[in-house]
Parts: sequence; C-alpha cells; structure tokens
Amino acid sequence: MRSATRQPYPVSTQARRIVAVIAFRLISAILTPFFRRPVRLADLRTARILVLKPCCLGDVVFSTPLVRELRRALPEARISFAVGAHSRAAILGSPHVDAILDTGAVGNGTYGLHDLLKLAGLLRREQFDACFVLERSAVLSLIPLLAGIPRRIGIDSGGRGFSLTAAVKARPPRPESELYLDLLRAIGGWPLSGRLEFFPSDNDRVRASMIAREKIPASTPWVIVHGGGGVNPGMVLTRKRWPVESFRQLIQKITSAGGIALVVGAAEDRELIGDPGSVNLVGTLELGELAALASMANAYVGNDSGPAHLAEAAGARVIVLFGPSDPIVYGPRSPTSVALTAGLWCSPCFEDGRFPPCANVLCMPGIAVERVWRELAPLLSRSAVHP
Repeated sequence: MRSATRQPYPVSTQARRIVAVIAFRLISAILTPFFRRPVRLADLRTARILVLKPCCLGDVVFSTPLVRELRRALPEARISFAVGAHSRAAILGSPHVDAILDTGAVGNGTYGLHDLLKLAGLLRREQFDACFVLERSAVLSLIPLLAGIPRRIGIDSGGRGFSLTAAVKARPPRPESELYLDLLRAIGGWPLSGRLEFFPSDNDRVRASMIAREKIPASTPWVIVHGGGGVNPGMVLTRKRWPVESFRQLIQKITSAGGIALVVGAAEDRELIGDPGSVNLVGTLELGELAALASMANAYVGNDSGPAHLAEAAGARVIVLFGPSDPIVYGPRSPTSVALTAGLWCSPCFEDGRFPPCANVLCMPGIAVERVWRELAPLLSRSAVHP
C-alpha cells in the first residue's frame, strides 16, 4: 500500500501565511481596544438582530442551533438572516427567523469591493442593533461595522476579528455549531440544545412521499446514497469524496441484502451510477426534497457535505465519511449518526480553507467498504417510512 504523504506547503505559501499572521496580530493589538466593549443579552431584548452567514450550505445548517436559541432567549427581538442564494435553502423554512436577506455576490463565489460595499449599504438601511458574524474572515467581519451596526458579536480567528465588539476564540477546535453557540454564551446566554434543525416545506414532504411510494415497495428497507459534495461557491474540494467504486460496492451490498439504494446528487454527480437494484435520482431533487426523503429512509450515507448536514438536521440517521476535514468540527451531532474516517496520521489536513500538498491521497480511499457496511447493515432492519 502506498504511504500517505502529506507534504509541507511551498515556501512561498508559508511565507505569505506568516506575513498575514503577523499583520493580523499587529492590527488586532492596535485596533481591538478601540472596538471591544461588553455586550449583554438583556440589551438585545427588543433589538433588531442580524445573523450574517453568506456561505456555505453546511455552515448555515450549523448555525440553526444559534438561531433557535436566540429566538428562545429573545422572543421579542426581530431576527434576520443574511445568506447567499446557494445556501439559502438551509434556513428558508426556519420558524425562528423573521426575514432573510440576500447577500448577493458575497456568498456566491467571487466578489469584489463593490459587492462588499453594496452589502454593507443594504444592511445599513435595515438599521440593525446587533449582528452575529459567523465568519472567520477579517473582511466579512468589517461588513457590520461599515453598516453602522453598534454591537458586533463574532469569531476572532488569528486576530481577524479585531473590528468586533465581543468575540470568542476559534480555538481549540470544537463542533462548528458549538462555536456559533459560544457567541450567545459570550453575551450571557444559556443555550439549551445544540441540535441541528431543518424544516422541509410541505411541498418538499409531498414530493418526497410521492417518490417513496413510486420507487420503494412496501416493507423494503431503503438508503439514501450521496456520492457528491465538496463543491461550494468559490471553492471546489472534491478531495473530500469517497471513490465512486467504493460507493458502487456499497450499493451492491445494500441490494444484495434486500434493500434499495436511492442515489442522489447534483447534476454534475451523474458518474455515480449504481447497481441495477438502485434508483437513480441524481440531478432530479431540490435540497428540501432530498432532506425530506432522507428523514424517511433507513439511513443516509455520504461524504462530508452540505446535503449530509441538511439530512441530519431533518432527522435522518446519517453515516458521514471524512478524510481531509475534521469530524470533531464538522461531524454529525445526533446520537443516532456516525462519522467514519480511515484513521490516517495525516488526516484531517483541511484548515483555514486550504489543503496541504499530498502525493498520495489515501484518506478517503482508505475508508473500507466493509467498515461502512458494518455501520449501515444494522440500520436496514429498522423501520423506514413507507407513505
């Protein structure tokens, strides 16, 4: 077997990173004292509150416990959520949000100064009293300052949160949803639950039920299989995907055991074609429909991706496969779900939005099909929904 060979970043990349770290530390040391001041939960009782999270789908799902706990703690406040179109579906049906704002190009790929100023202008017109900034970016943390929002609660990662009035440290690593809840704790809130939430629409549920009736014989166990993921606006991380051949072998095990695999994914995931016993729904489902289907199935199996987190939030039993990304940070929170890795010394390696060079990418191929099957097989004996 080839050795896993995580390699150091090029010298030029390391040098740029060191310069950036020093620069942000210096900027933070100089400017932070001008901005930091106490923020109390009681001050926000009737406030106009913004939650700013332009991207990405999974991260917006991770924000749902914060949104719910904010609503519980501040029932009289007005809560708005600013998000890009790509990730909007994750928060669209939330009963805890009064309004959803479109962040435009910010959160949907490449954006420039004009787009940032346009977003700041939009937020300024809304006259928010407070903003929870769920970003590690110095630039995005500046947006609520430019928008004139007086209370800015967010994440200080390496000094990038210098413009915030209240901040929590990004380290040590912890579940992303807990990091977001720490923003509420920082101002005196006491979250009761870290449970993720997603609310499929009535149309999503009707469509999912119709698919289940058409595709799944009564009393037959069925599994959602999602082989895609890792593609977000401005960032393509296909190294996070389990090999297509491994998914095919898993599908064969499902069908050999008398079950049915519903293969899902985006239109560009059409290479994941399963065994004749599988049902190919690739490119045919909206995100809400996929999540509603997953909540009805015996289980959902997929890579670390937004749809996997959406499925968990909708109530599905998920088996999520991890390689470069950290299951401690991005893994499922539900006690009925599980994160699987190959257990290599070099994994996880994805940090601050980048991968190190790697001569032999083994972290995802190293997850054995048998290992996944051992987790999945017992779930096939449990009840699934057959409308």
